[in-house]
Amino acid sequence: MSWTGPRSRLRDELARYTARTWRVPLGRGVVTLLVGVALLLAPLTSLAAVVTVLGVGVLADGVVSVVQGVLARGQWGSSWRLARGLIGVLAGLFLVWQPSITAKSLIVLAGGAALVSGVVMVAVSVQTRALAPRTWSGGAVAGTLLALLGVLLMLFPTAALLLVTVVVGAGSLVTGAALVAHGWRLRRAWRELERV
Repeated sequence: MSWTGPRSRLRDELARYTARTWRVPLGRGVVTLLVGVALLLAPLTSLAAVVTVLGVGVLADGVVSVVQGVLARGQWGSSWRLARGLIGVLAGLFLVWQPSITAKSLIVLAGGAALVSGVVMVAVSVQTRALAPRTWSGGAVAGTLLALLGVLLMLFPTAALLLVTVVVGAGSLVTGAALVAHGWRLRRAWRELERV
């Protein structure tokens, strides 16, 4: 195939673009693959590391808010900034010092919310069964299952964390592999364009 005139410029531009971009998806794919492997090999440790990094971010944000509150002393809203910053500092310290307890607490809270939502769904379905005699049982069944899920999350937060982490790890492996393959195809396309 011969490239002449505008087509030659298009080929050159395409070659420059692929030369610059093929490394990005390849690098992202490798990092995503490594995250997936880490999550699958040591799921709870990896999750604790993620929570710790989040805690450092929350702590830094809290410190900045405290400094802003102190520097803006006497101005409107300075006490709110200070209070927000102190809460952020405390939350960040807790996340950094107790990452696994924090993650489990979030699962337990999610379980409590699911339990309450499920019970409310069942109650509403039972109360409205006279209005919808053919469909009320669907809401009651969904509410019961949601409440049961909430109870399981509250009783077994570590198992729930493990399951979530393994699912995220598997998803990271698939996504990473797709990104690596995409980057490799871009690299091959660039090489072919260079040879033309």
